[in-house]
Order: sequence, then C-alpha cells, then structure tokens
Amino acid sequence: TGTLVLSQKIYTQINAFTTLVFSFSVTNPSTPQMPPTLSWSIVSTELMHSGNLEPDLDSVPAVACAEAGDSAPLSVRTSGVCIKEIAQSTPFPGALNTLTVSLAPTGYLRGSENSKITITGLTGSQTDDATLTITDVGSTSANVLLGNNAVWTKTSGKLVISVANGQTLGAGQLVSFSFQIINPAPKSSPLPILVSTSG
Repeated sequence: TGTLVLSQKIYTQINAFTTLVFSFSVTNPSTPQMPPTLSWSIVSTELMHSGNLEPDLDSVPAVACAEAGDSAPLSVRTSGVCIKEIAQSTPFPGALNTLTVSLAPTGYLRGSENSKITITGLTGSQTDDATLTITDVGSTSANVLLGNNAVWTKTSGKLVISVANGQTLGAGQLVSFSFQIINPAPKSSPLPILVSTSG
C-alpha cells in the first residue's frame, strides 16, 4: 500500500505548532513513473486529521542532470544516460590523441550484472585491436568503478568498458575517464606552407 506508520513514543508529548522533520529511505521503482499523490493523517485521542502532502517541485537533487521537480517523491525517470560527452586533445593527423569521456547513467550499472559501457564510431584510428588503459579524470573514481582496461576494436572504432566486479556506478553518478588512440593518417600529402613578410 505504500504506507508508512509512525507511532509516538509513550510518555512523550508534541506541543502545538511544533514542526516535525524526518527522513527515511526507499528504493525507487525500476520503471519510470510520475510522482504519486501522497497523503497524511494524524490519529490520537485529541486530534484526528488528514490531507495531502505537498511535493517539493522546486528543489533540485544533488545528482547529475537533476532538474526542478525531480525532488517530488517517487518521480522516476526513464533509464538511460543523461550526460554523454566526449572530447579530444589534438586534431592533428597521425598524432597520439587522448579522448576524454564523461558519462552519467540514470540507472544503476553493476559489475555483478556484467554491466558494460560501449563507445562506437571512432573509425579510422591507426591503433590496432588492443586492451587500452583507462585513466581516471577529475577524481570520479573511474579506475575503481571501471577498472583500468578496456577492449578496443580498430575496424569498428569500438571501445568496451566493463564495470568492475563488486562495483556499482550509481544512478546520476558522473564518471569521467580518458584513453589514447592514434589519429588517422593524412589522406593526401600536406600542402606546402608559405610565409612572407613585407615592410
């Protein structure tokens, strides 16, 4: 029924106009949903009253990608990846290029469930099939959560990273990491570069 019952301790008294603040933890549903309507009631020898709780539609939870309205209890988003950014260190042909990736899933990724992160489309690289080293960026614990190595496939430009055994990448948790590949070679000879001065 989704009902929480609190009982007042015996021989205690809550004075009129006293504000009570408490918290408790529940596990969100695994499927998306709008926040349900929540109600409350007080039953005692001196008071019986009930009504609806007002959801917090203004505060923003302290997790990646959160927005106003996400603090409404049991408002659950669709699973996916809310932050998905990639950048490189150099655009030059044949150069050793450091690619930096930042990701934040909206669902849990667990090593115990063989969860993986796959990046595809990095075609044209000169780096042959290999196990590439993953480096943590910005103290996001990428090395702990994802381990140090990822499987690289040259022809498809695919990198597969497994969540480390015993580790969990939490929903809304940002993880940033980098790896290195060699940029494609130039497709034609470089044009001559001319410089002139006058005066």
